[in-house]
Amino acid sequence: MSASTMIELRSAAEYPAKGDKRWNNAPDVVVYVEAERDPTAMIGHAKAVAAAFGANILLVSVIKPVEAGVSAVDPVDWGIRRSRVLRHLTDLAKKFRSETLEIRVRVLEGHPADQICNCVANKPNDIIAIQRAPGYGRWPAGAAACGVMASDVAAILVIPTSLAGKTIPVYSRVFIPLDGSANAESVIPRAARLAKEHSAELLLCHVTPKTVLTEIGPADTETIRLKEMIARHNEKVAKSYLNRVKDRLKEYNVPVSISLFTDGDPRRSLVSAIAREAADIVVMAAHGQSGYADVHAGDVAGFILDRSSVPVLVTRQPQGRKEEHIFHDVRPEGVRHRIDLER
Repeated sequence: MSASTMIELRSAAEYPAKGDKRWNNAPDVVVYVEAERDPTAMIGHAKAVAAAFGANILLVSVIKPVEAGVSAVDPVDWGIRRSRVLRHLTDLAKKFRSETLEIRVRVLEGHPADQICNCVANKPNDIIAIQRAPGYGRWPAGAAACGVMASDVAAILVIPTSLAGKTIPVYSRVFIPLDGSANAESVIPRAARLAKEHSAELLLCHVTPKTVLTEIGPADTETIRLKEMIARHNEKVAKSYLNRVKDRLKEYNVPVSISLFTDGDPRRSLVSAIAREAADIVVMAAHGQSGYADVHAGDVAGFILDRSSVPVLVTRQPQGRKEEHIFHDVRPEGVRHRIDLER
């Protein structure tokens, strides 16, 4: 069985189609609704994503506990607050509900990040939708958003606040950053399914690494020649890689294009490409080649989340599951491998 076939089968198992007997156990897109922010764009993008994955929508708001040193809350006042929040969520559910989409509501009490994460505990296919606060910084500002993104419990759909109040989206271009790693490739099933649902185009993007050699003083002719040779090699390998991934995506029956940027900073090149290529949504892994276990996302993912002008769906690799490279079954001709010698 080819790697691409394995990915497709796993995707089908994780996201049942409408009418499937597993529909009642469909995943949720959990939308964190904050009283001070317009949730229209968030719910719109949540619906667009949920439609692709056979998911339902769960609108949640969190009533924060009393801070230390503050007098006890009047239970009557607390009940009024809770009823007001519940009414707001219910009105939103009625406004955005459709015949094919269930929207449930839930009012939580406690620490926002903890309560939101509890909603998706042991449900690895759920997605948490949050808004990105204005301004740049390592992860979006706001304690709840930071706590959710640091949790590693589910995929995260981050909506820039600049999109607040915008109409419900229909995606035309789904952007996938690839660095050649199995982690980065693991998003392909979700991205392809999203593109298929919206009759959108998949855009595969790769940035070759900056060619760096040890240089002390002015570069000599040999150093310049070597750098140019490495740059040409990187570009050739990257083009071949993107075209092979494109060929593997034929079974998804969605249009695919490729975009290659050479010898640059991957973070800034990708952010520029997202805007220049008119992408509607980015689908990417939290980690690429580095995949350090002691951080919740890599530098590239964090940079894009901070600066992307469009929604970003960040997937997490479940603990204990090792993704296989899409070309794990490809073997160079004429090369004897260990398995050949052991037969």
